[in-house]
Amino acid sequence: MENENRKSKKEIGQEKDVLFCCQIEKSVFKKLIKEQANYCAMFANVFDGILFELKDDILTMVSTDGNKLLETKVKAYSAFKSGSKVYNGNYLRNIKFLKNICIFSESYVDMLQINFYEDCMTIKDLANSIEYNVPKVDGQFPPNWKNLFPTIKEDGEYTTIGVNIQFIKELSKLSFNQRTGIVELSIKNNSPLSAILAKAKNPDGDISNRVLIMPIQIEKTV
Repeated sequence: MENENRKSKKEIGQEKDVLFCCQIEKSVFKKLIKEQANYCAMFANVFDGILFELKDDILTMVSTDGNKLLETKVKAYSAFKSGSKVYNGNYLRNIKFLKNICIFSESYVDMLQINFYEDCMTIKDLANSIEYNVPKVDGQFPPNWKNLFPTIKEDGEYTTIGVNIQFIKELSKLSFNQRTGIVELSIKNNSPLSAILAKAKNPDGDISNRVLIMPIQIEKTV
């Protein structure tokens, strides 16, 4: 990616006390942080943090509220060193990144310089000369989070199917218990391509719904 707005690794390495750092396109980072923030907790403890892990040129972001877990990997540029650290997700959630107000070339790539320190992370909007500071999160992020994801092997233990995401979104429009937010899903044992049955009932019991969702088989790629 050609861009005069990017620093060299030598320049980045001169940042004092930086644990690791990289650059990411602003529009990509904004989207990924919004997604991550939906998976971390709102209250103050280690679950309100987002884990950042840099290795080679891949930046991994992980968040969990104890009920759901999201891992996102994205290509980073000008990556310097490797490391892992947790920073406050609610701070990141509330950052309002400005659009590029300085450069008017369509070929210009609007980049962020992200430096990870022991006590905070800094996000430098290179085009607008603005710096955001996000504090670290005290406590230990669940150390076994990687082991929670199953390893899918071609041994018959798992069958991978596809479900149109729009069908899943439609479930949120049913009359269900707003307090628990739960919709029941029933999948036929040993027949994952059979129709998935979804049931929802409001707490008064005067409205109930049943929905059938047809999964599709994912074609294996070589």
